[in-house]
Order: sequence, then C-alpha cells, then structure tokens
Amino acid sequence: MPLSEEFCDSPYQFMKKHIVVVTISDQFIKPNRNVVTAFVVEDDRADIAEPPDPQSKVCKLYLAEDPGAPKPPPQHTRRVYWCHYEAGATHDSMLGKGHAYMFTPTMNGCTLGVGSQNNGVVRVAHSNVAQSSAGMPNAKATIQLQAHRQVATLDARFEQANDPLKKIAPPFAYMKGSRGIDISRNATTFGRRNDRDEWQFYSLIYRKIDSTYYHFGIKDFTHGIV
Repeated sequence: MPLSEEFCDSPYQFMKKHIVVVTISDQFIKPNRNVVTAFVVEDDRADIAEPPDPQSKVCKLYLAEDPGAPKPPPQHTRRVYWCHYEAGATHDSMLGKGHAYMFTPTMNGCTLGVGSQNNGVVRVAHSNVAQSSAGMPNAKATIQLQAHRQVATLDARFEQANDPLKKIAPPFAYMKGSRGIDISRNATTFGRRNDRDEWQFYSLIYRKIDSTYYHFGIKDFTHGIV
C-alpha cells in the first residue's frame, strides 16, 4: 500500500508508525474555509533512529491548497479540518461532523486550546505569543513565559465566545523529556472524531537532529486540561 493511501486510511494508526511533519510554505495563507486537502510524501533524505517499526518513514504532510506543495498531489488525499497558525497570533476553528480529523501546523512552543463539546461540534484554537528571550535566564524560562501568556490569551478568546476552555496542549506537555524541558522536541498535533462523535486530541512528538529523527510516540490530550 502506498504511504499516501496508508495515511488516508487512518492518520492515527499511520502516525503510530511513521513521523509526519506538517509542512507549510511561505506562500500559504489562511484559507477562507476551515477544510483543506491533506496528503503525505516520504522524505527520502531523513532517517528515524530506533524506529517504532522496521518500515517506519519520515513523511511530510502537505496541503493541496498550498501553492508551495508538490504538484500534482498523489492519488490518495484526505479532507481534514484545519486550525491555522500565525506567529504572534491566535486562530480558532470550529470542528463538526463533516470530517474525522483536524490538523494544525507544527507546534514547537505554541499552545492548542479546546472548548466544550456539543454533539460533535467543538472549537479549537492555536495560540502563538512570540516571546523575546531578552532578559530571560534561559530558553526554558522563555518557554514558560510564552506558555503562560498563551493560556491567558486562550482563556480570553474562549470566554469571549462564551465557550469555556476545557483542554490545553501547552509546550511543556510535548516538550518534556527525561531531563525536563527539551526545546528540540516538536509536535504534530491533531484531532480525531470517534464513532460517538466525540473529538479526541493528540500530539505526535518527535525530535530532529540534522537529518535524523526520533519518534516519541503519540500523547493523548483528550482527558482534561494538561
């Protein structure tokens, strides 16, 4: 089965085995709708150290709507909800029953917020409050301050929408390593709607050093605020 077909069949199962890096070009702008066409392409220049499966690959997730994405898209693509990212901003998106997955750009310091679920409908928001490291003792302190400001921003955004903030995926949740915060860790954060029309949220956590990747599995953010 081609990798693009394997991904479309079940992105969740695919990411247990493979690393998926959301790849957006500088030409991509926020779409008018919150639904996009996703597909994956293998990065044949990258390797995975201690892969979870002998067949594990590193793949890039592209959007057909991105002018910088490979053309033409492969035969197998999947329509997904999209929660946009912009440096120094917060963007939200309403997820419903039309599609089973949601993706957002790579998180390496950002925070994802999730509101109340109502019959298969839920609001999500991707917040980035760019934080200068000037005057901060180290990178960890910079991330701590950024995370604090992002949660405050999300609280205000959801309160304004009269939709209590129920779950967050802050930097510490996906950057935590065996020795504390590891700022080299990234997260491909996504949502998945189950057969009871409940949205569940996860992050595929990975690290890249030169052309070598490390797969740290999928973290579940479904149960409460983390």
